[in-house]
Amino acid sequence: MNIGTEAQLGVDRLIDRAYEQEGAYNDGCRTVLALIYYGHLVFSQFGLGLVGLNFRRDGLNWKLAVKVMEGNTPLVGYVTSHTTSGCMEQLFHLLEADKMRWHLDRYPVI
Repeated sequence: MNIGTEAQLGVDRLIDRAYEQEGAYNDGCRTVLALIYYGHLVFSQFGLGLVGLNFRRDGLNWKLAVKVMEGNTPLVGYVTSHTTSGCMEQLFHLLEADKMRWHLDRYPVI
């Protein structure tokens, strides 16, 4: 079995599980899919252009770095959670509440 096949089997299990369950698990799946497939549309509602996403381990937590453009200004924001999907959920909550903190990106994507 190669890595691609293992990954595909894992995705198939996630889809099967989401189909069988409701509630928090499905909410997490919806959040991941919304950011990956429609993140550019979500950010455009806030006058931002999504440039990139980067996950890193930060001790026992995950840190999500979000790179955006506001006009010609590169910005970066950070979200931390126990899981990668938790970072995404937190990001959406902060955006909707207008509480996401953006900083000038010192290392913008070229």
